Amino acid sequence: MAVEFWRGPVERFSDEGGELVVGSPAPGILCTRASGRASPAMATFFVGAARKVVEDAGSITGFHDWSGLVGYAPECRRILTDWNVNHRHQITRGHLYVTGMLLRMGVTVTSILVSHLESHASRASLIAAYERAIDDAEPRRAQLG
Repeated sequence: MAVEFWRGPVERFSDEGGELVVGSPAPGILCTRASGRASPAMATFFVGAARKVVEDAGSITGFHDWSGLVGYAPECRRILTDWNVNHRHQITRGHLYVTGMLLRMGVTVTSILVSHLESHASRASLIAAYERAIDDAEPRRAQLG
């Protein structure tokens, strides 16, 4: 079982195809880990979590370890791309780590429409980007608190 790279409470979605774990360790930050085969219901759950982060913080930076995904239903790409395009002004950056060839191609194609996506070649690279963002968020959180 994979371990989450972030601290804090998580929410889980699972269906017959796969699992999605989401958490928001700091205002404006959404972290996810996905495994199995993504379904439209999983994509919709993801969008709901992202929407809540945007509603609470006004913007979102995402860190997504989707290296456990083996595929996705075609409808997932439309659901995720539509949300990203419609909220592009609220999305600071989307960091993705995927390993499957089909998924990497999907990220490449989507990044044509969604320029704020950053693909990571390793989980370590994704975690390093996350840690930099958390370090940057700490002084802001202290000022607000």
